[in-house]
Amino acid sequence: MVDGDTLHVQINGKEEKVRLIGVNTPEIAHPDLGIKEEPYGEEALAYTTREILT
Repeated sequence: MVDGDTLHVQINGKEEKVRLIGVNTPEIAHPDLGIKEEPYGEEALAYTTREILT
């Protein structure tokens, strides 16, 4: 999981970035990109992780 609406998956041994269509969640901090964490970003990540992995 990258954040609440983006994840990486393995397809045929290759890692692919997947964006969930129709889902827009707050961003998680990415200091290298100059992105600050938006409110509820961690909660969105936790929710998506829980729903995808269970």
